[in-house]
Amino acid sequence: MFSNLRSTTLGMKIREKFYPAFTRDEEVRIHIAQAHERFNRCPDKKSRARIRRETGICQKYWRCRPHQYFIQDLYRTDRELSSDELCGYIPPFFWYKLFLPYHTPRSYSFIGENKIVIEHFFRSVAISHPVTLGIVREGSLYSAGMEALKFDEMLKTGAGKLFVKPVDGWGGRGIHIFHRSSDGRYLSTDGTGFQDFITGLRIEKRDAIVQEGIPQDPVISRIHPESVNTCRIITENKGGGVRAVCAILRMGRGPSEIDNVSSGGMCTYIDIVTGKTGDFAVSMERETFLEHPDSHVHFDTFSVPRWEAIRNFAIQSAKKLPFLTYIGWDIALTPDGPVALEINRLPTVDIMELTSSGLRDAFRINDPGYYWAHPPKM
Repeated sequence: MFSNLRSTTLGMKIREKFYPAFTRDEEVRIHIAQAHERFNRCPDKKSRARIRRETGICQKYWRCRPHQYFIQDLYRTDRELSSDELCGYIPPFFWYKLFLPYHTPRSYSFIGENKIVIEHFFRSVAISHPVTLGIVREGSLYSAGMEALKFDEMLKTGAGKLFVKPVDGWGGRGIHIFHRSSDGRYLSTDGTGFQDFITGLRIEKRDAIVQEGIPQDPVISRIHPESVNTCRIITENKGGGVRAVCAILRMGRGPSEIDNVSSGGMCTYIDIVTGKTGDFAVSMERETFLEHPDSHVHFDTFSVPRWEAIRNFAIQSAKKLPFLTYIGWDIALTPDGPVALEINRLPTVDIMELTSSGLRDAFRINDPGYYWAHPPKM
C-alpha cells in the first residue's frame, strides 16, 4: 500500500516535504547544507522581502521547495534575474525524483550505479575506456573478464599510474591513485603500497576496480597536469534521436589529482556547439576564477581541443545505451581520442548550472506540472 502511495502525486508531495532527508541522495544533502552555510555567511544578500518573493515565485512554478535558489546563490545582490530566469534553475527534488525517474525506468536503475557493471557495459558495446587490470569482489581478485586473477598479474602493466575506484563511489570520493616508482613499485602520495592497499580491500571485503591511468591530451593537461581534466556531457536519447544537452570542463587544482567539483576541483561552462569554455570557472564554494590558479590558463580564450570528436563520441556512445534517456558522461581526451571514464545515471544538475544560466530550457521542460501529474512508478 505504501509503495503504491509513493507513486501518486500525493505521495510525491509528502516525499518532497521531507526531502532530502530519508533519501540516499548524499551528494544532494551535502550541497544543500553547504548552500545554507554560504547563505548564513553571505554579507551581500538581497532584502528578506525580496528573497521571500523570489523563492515564492520559484516554488509556485516548480511546485516544490526552491533549494536551487540557495545552491546557486540566487539571493546575492549581484544576481539580478527576471522571474523567468529565476525559474530556469531546476530544483533537486524535481530533477532526481520526478524528471529523471520519469524518463528512465526503474528496472534499469542498476546501470551507472556500479563501476564494475559500467565497465562490463563499455566492453560489451565497444565504448573506449581505460584498461581494467583487476576487480576486487568480496575479497577475491578477478580479471576484467571475471576470471580468477593473481595479484602479480596486475603488475605486468607499464602504466605510470594506477587508479583504484570503489564500485559505488561518487564525486571522486574513495579514489586512490598509485604512482610507479623508479624501482617498479606502485605507491600513493602518502607512501601506501599498492599491494598493501589491495590486501586491505580484500580483508575488509570492499569492492573496487583497478584501472590504468591514461595519458592526457597536452592542451587539456596544460590547465592542470596533476589531474585528468574531464568533460562532463549530459546526453539525451529519445526514440533513437540523441543529442548532447550541456557540458562542463572539470579541472583539479593545487596538488589534487582529482578533478571532481565535489572533491575540491573546479569547472567551467563548455559551449555545446563550439567547445569554447566560459569566461570563468567556479568551485563548489562559489569561488570564481578568471584563470586557473595554478597554470594561469585564461578561460575566456580557451577552447576544448577536438571538441567535435568528444561530442560525437558521447552521442555515438549514448546510442549504444538506449535504455537510459539521460546520461552524464565523464570523458577524457587522450592523444588517441576520447575515452569514457564512467557514466552517471543521475547526473548532478546543480553542478552543471554553476557556470551557466538555468538548464530548464536546455532540457525542454515546458510544464513541470506534467511530471507531478505523472509521477514515476516506484
